[in-house]
Amino acid sequence: MDTKGRKLALIVASSQFTDETLRQLVAPGQDAADLARVLEDANIGGFEVKRLINRPSHEVRLEIEAFFANRKRDDLLLLYFSGHGVKDDDGRLYLATTDTRRGLFRSTAVPATFVNETMTASRSRRQVLVLDCCHSGAFARGMVAKGGDSVDIRDRFKGRGRVVLTASNATQYAFQGDEIIGEGSRSVFTHSLVRGLETGEADLDGDGWISLDELYDYVYDRVTDETPQQTPGKWTFDLQGDIVIARSLLGKRKPAADEARLAAQYAQGIGALTAGQWEKALRCFERLEAERPGYRDTAEQVARLRQLIAAMERQAPPPPSRLRPSTLPEEDRCPKPKHTRPSKLPEE
Repeated sequence: MDTKGRKLALIVASSQFTDETLRQLVAPGQDAADLARVLEDANIGGFEVKRLINRPSHEVRLEIEAFFANRKRDDLLLLYFSGHGVKDDDGRLYLATTDTRRGLFRSTAVPATFVNETMTASRSRRQVLVLDCCHSGAFARGMVAKGGDSVDIRDRFKGRGRVVLTASNATQYAFQGDEIIGEGSRSVFTHSLVRGLETGEADLDGDGWISLDELYDYVYDRVTDETPQQTPGKWTFDLQGDIVIARSLLGKRKPAADEARLAAQYAQGIGALTAGQWEKALRCFERLEAERPGYRDTAEQVARLRQLIAAMERQAPPPPSRLRPSTLPEEDRCPKPKHTRPSKLPEE
């Protein structure tokens, strides 16, 4: 477990807006407060947490800059935003706050460029940015052709020693005059983050600690299972080593449980493959290959799926018949494993 540096988190959530148009959007839930509680729990996250709930844009910008200033290289800095993402006529992304006014984003919202530049200026090389604005990206209908219908996270938030997690990279809303076109539901992204940390279920390798990669893999599976139209994303930029987010309240698991978990995870990958969920299947097999190189035919499955997905992205997908699940008993083709783990705190 990496114990260098301080662990600090800034939780920013906006659910109340003075702008009548933004008020029409589905407001973020109370999961941001739950995430702050879990992160600052000494038995779980151990973060020093500051909350900014329904604050104006100038205050949010000031607190973000102060949060990243005067830090050490090994400090772990986590910035979380829950709210609505909006674009201007040139496709620039902004994070909406309580005083955000449509048409005046530069002066009443938090520009993505400001967040990126502030993080880049920080000495910390262990930065995590979490954006939960998947079902609340508000895009003017006329902007789609110029700005695109998705948020290009890689270009907007790249930097050294940084990991960016997003609830989704797609949009569900469009403006038409003073009305909003489209429907959306509340995101389960933050709820899954909280559950994985609070229960310890996100400790996928059973070592008693929850890494950022494990947390994302756990959240990805839960979100795509509950809301298939929502696909979380993760981008890593020049990160040295892994980032440990929290300790698991379940403690370490026995080796026998690990074998059962690997078999169940393999079956989950096969289930996703059979259902044509290529990206989910790839994630399952990549995780298996990283944890247990040479496990069954995971390396072959990873290679084939990468080729298939790359071909699909080039608009020339190969026939699905190229991918065949390896022979498994029917009982091994269960869609989702259930884990049973001891409720024991890891010893310091």
